[in-house]
Amino acid sequence: MTTAACCAPTMVPAIPALPASPPMPRILPGVAASGWCQGARNPIRLRRPVLSRAWIRMVETWTAWRAAANERAGLRALATLDRHLLRDVGLEDRVPPRRLPSWQDVERALW
Repeated sequence: MTTAACCAPTMVPAIPALPASPPMPRILPGVAASGWCQGARNPIRLRRPVLSRAWIRMVETWTAWRAAANERAGLRALATLDRHLLRDVGLEDRVPPRRLPSWQDVERALW
């Protein structure tokens, strides 16, 4: 096959247009238009009820607090491990630096 033959434009048949569909009805079939719009008697609720929003907010707050507590517990557990082990595993940067007593404080404590 030559380059001219493989790059020649190929004729594609035209896609027929989609058939015209009737528009969607604005009200349900069998429902009178006067009964559909009830006005001020039953307004459409655009927001969740207050208790539902409060419950969702409380669950989100509780979940965030538990995640932070688990994170602190994990950091405390990592802080008990040896620095060399943490460095070998690659977790040394996650643990806050330890404040060890200086050698002078150790000597004072021995006396």
